[in-house]
Amino acid sequence: MFPAQSHKTTKFYMINILIWSYQNEIFGLNKKVSMNSAYLEIENITSLEDILTYLKTVKNPQDVAVFFDWDDTLVNPDFDNIIEPEVTKRLFDYMKNNRIFYAMITGRFHDTVCDDTKRNIFDMQHNIIHTMHPSLKKLGIDTDKYQSEEFRQSLYKIYNELGQCVGVLYMGIFFTARKGEAIKNYLRQMGIKKKEVLFVDDYEPYLIETTASLPSVKAYRRIPPYTPLIQ
Repeated sequence: MFPAQSHKTTKFYMINILIWSYQNEIFGLNKKVSMNSAYLEIENITSLEDILTYLKTVKNPQDVAVFFDWDDTLVNPDFDNIIEPEVTKRLFDYMKNNRIFYAMITGRFHDTVCDDTKRNIFDMQHNIIHTMHPSLKKLGIDTDKYQSEEFRQSLYKIYNELGQCVGVLYMGIFFTARKGEAIKNYLRQMGIKKKEVLFVDDYEPYLIETTASLPSVKAYRRIPPYTPLIQ
């Protein structure tokens, strides 16, 4: 339902943790990060086939919610094409047919989405309509309703328990730099209760933040079959 193993080297992880330390300031996440059990249990995957295989083992699929990062997880942003077209299509068909809640959550526009004075809604619209929705349509997702005037003018803010904006839902896509907080608080605000939440991302800072903010999450480290031009 659309919203309302391989190993990397220790050097790679250390580099990304250093990046995370620096980006704490950029993202406004000035808190100590602890390597909790959810982080230590992250599974490395080189194909989304692993997600499909796991979902097929779930007895009650409607008890699960799945959140996918966009860039370098579902799509190669350098060419705006789906990384694994056939596998991803089968995965999304399975989720739709089994009424599994799923959503795309991206760090695009992360530094402005919560700031009414800086957010450029027209840039976001253009990006969604011309780079994101075309890929989703190839996966059999009906995006037409999200391009209606109603959805173009409706931006749903997600707040944490302190009343701070941690992300937005716009035209069917979550935008945030605080993915774990956005997922946790969106589910809370909407009264959506799931026994299991899956999170798939290639980017170490987001994996660290999400497992820290949502310790019960089942997280997957997506290793794309290429070297991203931008990390």
